[in-house]
Amino acid sequence: MANLTTYNALPQEDKDAFQAYLSILRPACSALAIVSNHIDVADVAFDARISTLLNGFSSDDQLPNTTGLDGALPLSIAQINAFNTLFRAVLALTNTAAQRQAFSAACGPRNIIG
Repeated sequence: MANLTTYNALPQEDKDAFQAYLSILRPACSALAIVSNHIDVADVAFDARISTLLNGFSSDDQLPNTTGLDGALPLSIAQINAFNTLFRAVLALTNTAAQRQAFSAACGPRNIIG
């Protein structure tokens, strides 16, 4: 059986190691929750209209970058569909009630919106 301890019983060096890790984990949870929100909006837009429009293109057709993101290249229909598949996989992991509650606990409810 493993030796069990409590945070308060740890030496300061171990507490510092935990806090250093949590100072990385908590902002990462915030960033992932915010990205998940953006992905959810993209997924809704895809379902509402874009998926139907894409059916009229061949997979190698390209859509130009009109976003203003410097250096972004045109995307092929195949790339757009691949991103949407990726987005749905991310949402399956991050956009559940339980995961949103975990994000909120990790970094505070105001830090998961954006």
